[in-house]
Amino acid sequence: MPFAKDKLSLWRRTKGFSQTQAAEKIGVTQVYYSQLENGKRTPSLGVLENIAEATCLNLSDLMQTANPTPPPPTRGKRTAKGARARKEAVSE
Repeated sequence: MPFAKDKLSLWRRTKGFSQTQAAEKIGVTQVYYSQLENGKRTPSLGVLENIAEATCLNLSDLMQTANPTPPPPTRGKRTAKGARARKEAVSE
């Protein structure tokens, strides 16, 4: 389950913190914090616990819970046998 980076960003902006201030609150560097907010890093469990404590959110709240867009339906695998059958059907 992916990290809910949008919740981290929302918390920071709601509190009026800079990324540096937010990073200090959760005990990480500003560079690491920026990577979390931008989805370039996934926090370890320890960092997630620090974020949960600083933001007053549960660990489960920090995990992406929205239903992602489902992948498009697949048609199935194309096989050589299927291609021959299509050719034969067209030529008849």
